[in-house]
Amino acid sequence: MANPPGCRAKGTAGAGNHALVHTAALWLVVSRMGKGRDPWYLLTNEPLETVEDAWRIALAYARRWLIETTFRYSKTELAMESPRL
Repeated sequence: MANPPGCRAKGTAGAGNHALVHTAALWLVVSRMGKGRDPWYLLTNEPLETVEDAWRIALAYARRWLIETTFRYSKTELAMESPRL
């Protein structure tokens, strides 16, 4: 079986218990979205060279979180997944 892109097998040849090791570069973005709030620790494979790049990643995650909470609200409070005929 082939390894996923960006991964390589690690272990002793013939041992049969190979672990996959991620070889792509990763960046850690630590962001506080307001004074007194807990920081977000965001791990990304998007290359970061400037502070603006880091903010772009943090704001993209914030937008994604809003979308996820909207869907959760739609499913639970509005019962969008319950069949009604």
